[in-house]
Amino acid sequence: MLRNKSILILSSTEGHLSIADAIKSGLEANGYTNLHLEVEDSAIFPYVLYYRYAPWLHQVVDIFLGSKPVSKVVRKLMERTYRTKTESFIQKHRPEIVMSTNYAFNSSLEPYVAQKKFRMYSVVCDPRSFIYVNIALEQIPNLAFDDIQAEQIVAAYPDANTHSTGWFVRPEFYPPKSIEKAKDAVGLNPEKLSVLVVAGSEGMQRIQDTVSALVRSGEHLSIVVACGKNSLLRQAVELIAKTNQHQHVSVVALPFTQDIAAYFRAADVIMGKAGPNMLFEATACHKPFIATTSLKGQEEGNLQLIHEFGLGFVQTNPRKAAQIVVELAKNPELLVAMLPKIKKMAQYNAGAVGRLVALMEKSGDG
Repeated sequence: MLRNKSILILSSTEGHLSIADAIKSGLEANGYTNLHLEVEDSAIFPYVLYYRYAPWLHQVVDIFLGSKPVSKVVRKLMERTYRTKTESFIQKHRPEIVMSTNYAFNSSLEPYVAQKKFRMYSVVCDPRSFIYVNIALEQIPNLAFDDIQAEQIVAAYPDANTHSTGWFVRPEFYPPKSIEKAKDAVGLNPEKLSVLVVAGSEGMQRIQDTVSALVRSGEHLSIVVACGKNSLLRQAVELIAKTNQHQHVSVVALPFTQDIAAYFRAADVIMGKAGPNMLFEATACHKPFIATTSLKGQEEGNLQLIHEFGLGFVQTNPRKAAQIVVELAKNPELLVAMLPKIKKMAQYNAGAVGRLVALMEKSGDG
């Protein structure tokens, strides 16, 4: 079926862009041909600053955003901040449908929806933690992670138009047909348990402590540390690798790569910050996730999800987190036992685009 309505997908960088890419890929796979992705970096810049350098500050921000009166002020501020930018995107693409993956844009888009200039869908970008400004008004469909989150939204805004879709995960995150071939593809020993450590906001020292504890275990491990663009962390991990005296342990400092999904597929277990994208990307690849840190407030709900659905472990102590990996290496049957629950969540999220398309068809946007 050819679907050529003009669709504008608005996003910012960081995790929001992953969601936007997942939606774009999914809609393309369903025959939508007239898609436009616009990314506005300034919508995420303040978040990135305190996420990287003062993650504790997020709890303070969430307290303010958890107030309905404050959320009204924030909505007005965001409407003024992004009005000109969103207007330029709308003039450029003349969309019939707008997909928003960052609540920062919603206030400047809602007047267009009220005037029936286009229809709009808004992704609620936290699967559990709730803040008022995350919710789109004007009967705009809010795409919630699941029914529990949908109930939270309706409790706060009884008139909110809310639908449970699942989490939107990019298609390159999928379970490998052969874990041995997946490991071989990125140069890892197929006979060792592979652990992917993804750097987040926990700081260099904690990552170094975790990797050092894994190395000291002497277990048969392939440790890959995804350092991103953090050159200091990469140098620190390379030093650990150079001084490693345990022949059964290998350590790789992975610089920024566009193909991080290949390392997710090759891993037996993934460790990192409990952001929803990383958690559900690990789940999509059928891997357990060890949450080693989280943003206070915003990501604490993700820790609940890990416990609630059996998606992995929560352990912020580097030595104890490393011990979990060692136990999994010694007892591979533990990984097998976790797989059914992880697969169940992966299957639910795999249907997210299908649920969105069904909603669009029902709304006349098919």
